[in-house]
Parts: sequence; structure tokens; C-alpha cells
Amino acid sequence: MKYCKVITMAALLFMICSAFSFPFFKTPSHKVFGFGVAASFKDTVVYFTEIQEIDSAIVDSKGFLKSRPAYSEQLKTFMNENMKQEHTTCMIYFAKDKEKLQKTEAKLRKIYKKDKSVSIQSIALSQFHFIKTANTSDESVTVE
Repeated sequence: MKYCKVITMAALLFMICSAFSFPFFKTPSHKVFGFGVAASFKDTVVYFTEIQEIDSAIVDSKGFLKSRPAYSEQLKTFMNENMKQEHTTCMIYFAKDKEKLQKTEAKLRKIYKKDKSVSIQSIALSQFHFIKTANTSDESVTVE
């Protein structure tokens, strides 16, 4: 009976300690932040969206954002329909760390500001935001 109590206490202590140390017990951060850039060779205005959390975005094991062409297409559609810019090239920049992404955005803005003929226009979050895309690997759907 004495050994049963000792073994039970040791097992309980092991389970409690291991719950805090094993990585599979930790909930991973699923936040992905991104911003879009739209530029055209026919126009001198470069459009930047605000940095935003991209809902349900997935970064694969190689560090690529799944469905990134769909996110770029969302920005292109917005530019065509709302801003009347038909010939834009749209890019999405993303990171799991918002501060890292802010540095990337600042670098990109600095590059465009060097060219005095280019003007930068911001697109507010109230005007445009990325939405959840349908991935082929899961059952997610596009929602607004």
C-alpha cells in the first residue's frame, strides 16, 4: 500500500511537470500578419494596405503562406473595382511577427520614396481587408 501511494504520487508529479515542458502541449500561435502592395507600370502611384492580421492564414513548414495567390487576387480585384486601376501588379508580404513586418514595410516605402516621381497612397483597413480563402487542403470557405 505504501508503494502504491509513492508510485501514484510520482506518476502524478511526472504528468504535471511534463504538461509544462512538452512542446505538443503548447498551443502554437496561428497569427499571421500581412499587407499588400499594388503598383502599375502605367501609373506613378503605389498603393499600400495597412498591416493586418490575416484571418485563418496558414504558413506551411517551409515558411510559405498557403493561398498567397488568392490573397494577391483579392487586392487586384479591389484595385480593379474600387480604385479603377486595371493594370496593377499586386503583392502580399506576410510574417508571423508584426514588428518584423513593420520593418519590411518601412524598407519598401523607403525604396519607393527615393523615386521622386512615385507617390505612395495608403489604403485604410476600413476600405480593404484580406478575407479567409478556400484552401484545397482543408474545408475552409471564403467569408466576408
